[in-house]
Parts: sequence; C-alpha cells; structure tokens
Amino acid sequence: MEDKTKMVWKSPPNNVRYKRDKIDWSGIAEALRSNPGEWALAAEDVNPSTVTHVRYGRLQAFVPEGEFEASGQGRNESGYTKELYVRFVGDAKAREALKAKEAAKAAPATKKNEPVTKIETLEISESELADFL
Repeated sequence: MEDKTKMVWKSPPNNVRYKRDKIDWSGIAEALRSNPGEWALAAEDVNPSTVTHVRYGRLQAFVPEGEFEASGQGRNESGYTKELYVRFVGDAKAREALKAKEAAKAAPATKKNEPVTKIETLEISESELADFL
C-alpha cells in the first residue's frame, strides 16, 4: 500500500513585513477612467493584497467595487507582486459592452454579409451509434 502521508519536515520561512505603498492611487484611477477597457501597468513591487484591494474597491480610488479589473504578475525575492496591471471597466452596462467588443475582436473576420459555415464529417460504426442512442 502506498504511503500518502509524505511530508517534508522544515520550518516555515520568516514572515514578510510589507511596507506601505507610496503610490498615487487616485491619479492612477483617474488616468484609467480616461481610457476605459485599456490595461495599464499601474505599479511595480506592490503588496500582493493590492490586487484584491483594487478588484473589490477596498482602496478609495477604486470605488465602487467591480469597476476595475486587476492582475498581479510574478513575485520578487521579497514576496512583492512584481507587476500590477489594472483597467477600468465601468459599471455593469459598460462591462457588458466591453465584453461584446472583446468577443467581436476575437471572432474570425468574415466578409460583410458572408455566412460563416463549418461542416465536419463524423464517421461512426453502427455499434457505436447504438451505444450512443
């Protein structure tokens, strides 16, 4: 029988004491509101919880909740988030419009009034068909 209790016996690393960010969050939020839907590298080497605080509007500059999206990329040797990307998406109506715009951008380009068709042929034996039905 396989032993499923494999562990490594060692002490946890020292706690990281994060410094307070000296960043003009209001200025960043204002600039993002001027460019809705556009991602920006807003800050570097920030406390990892900053990503969550931006997403949920816990930083006063990013109120109300949900109007900004945030993504933290990587960690430095001190445990800080290397890059904080943020974009303003607006209220629920604006977010839906942005999603539709992004979906249209991602869709394959077709000529105007040209129907999009895709035909695939699937070969299946009678026994496989019987199992399926």
